[in-house]
Amino acid sequence: MDKQVETGRVDQESPPADVGDVTGETVSIIRAGARSVRGTEVTMRQAGAAGYRQMIADDIALSRAMAAAIERHPELELMTQSLSITTFRYVPPDTTRLSAADAETYLHALNSQLLEALQSGGELFVSNAVIRGRYALRACIVNFHTSAADVEAVPGIVVRAGRALDAAMRA
Repeated sequence: MDKQVETGRVDQESPPADVGDVTGETVSIIRAGARSVRGTEVTMRQAGAAGYRQMIADDIALSRAMAAAIERHPELELMTQSLSITTFRYVPPDTTRLSAADAETYLHALNSQLLEALQSGGELFVSNAVIRGRYALRACIVNFHTSAADVEAVPGIVVRAGRALDAAMRA
């Protein structure tokens, strides 16, 4: 059975189904493994080809907005943005004093732990990618409930969690 990821929570018991209730405190970023071919067919029938194209265009626009929000934050490094996928990583300000190799090793460990913290925290869901040998957080927007407010909230959530992990790792 596919895992259903909805608003940052993983439920291995539920089949891919309708969204249901969404709390106001959870950022709705991704719903992975929940869209079957039949689900796409039903969406096409309900929304039509033009509606389906608009849904995809909306996801791409939200991904671009997330990339712009990430670029505006000095502790986040935008790595890529393509279609509905944005990759980035948390970079504490003082890592520039480390050698390039030490900085990359530390950033890999920090962002790997950050991924776990974000996934278990329930505020948003991201996965990971390795871009040109560098570990990154990966957001893929495919949930029609994702809003501009959700993507604008991502930098603050990631930086808050990143700062706490950074402090704990250096203590």
